Order: sequence, then structure tokens, then C-alpha cells
Amino acid sequence: GLFKTDKVVGTAQLKLEALENQCEIREIIDVLDGRKATGGKLEVRVRIREPLAGVQLQPVTEKWLVIDPLTPSPEKDREREKYREKER
Repeated sequence: GLFKTDKVVGTAQLKLEALENQCEIREIIDVLDGRKATGGKLEVRVRIREPLAGVQLQPVTEKWLVIDPLTPSPEKDREREKYREKER
């Protein structure tokens, strides 16, 4: 019913040391009755804004394609100048 008291079905323990270097951890933990496994599992996700020991750094490798602008040849520069003079 709605107003029944809470009942403990088991316990689970999660080590939080990973939060020293990471902002988020996700684990599936066995639910225990004392020291005996109950067969149940509990999925736990913990998120914090920043790691407890400082900033979380993630190495990122990106491939870059650098395209240099073409340098016009002196011949084309002369042709452009002639074309501009004709327009005037």
C-alpha cells in the first residue's frame, strides 16, 4: 500500500574514488543481503560538475586538412591589370 514502511531488500556498495579524476561513473553492482548475493543487480550513475581532484582532461586527436591559398602567377597578374585598364 501507499503508507507502508520502507523495507531493506539488500545493500550495495559503490567506490567513489573514480570521481577524483572523472566527472561521471556508471556501474552495475550486485545487491547483497549481508555478505550473501541476492541475485539482484543495481545500475548506478553518478555525475558531478568537475572531478574532485581537479579538471578532467580528455585527449582528443583530430585530423586536419590545411589548404593554402594559391599564389597567382605573375602572368595572371599582368592579364588582370590589362583587363582592368581596358575597363577604364
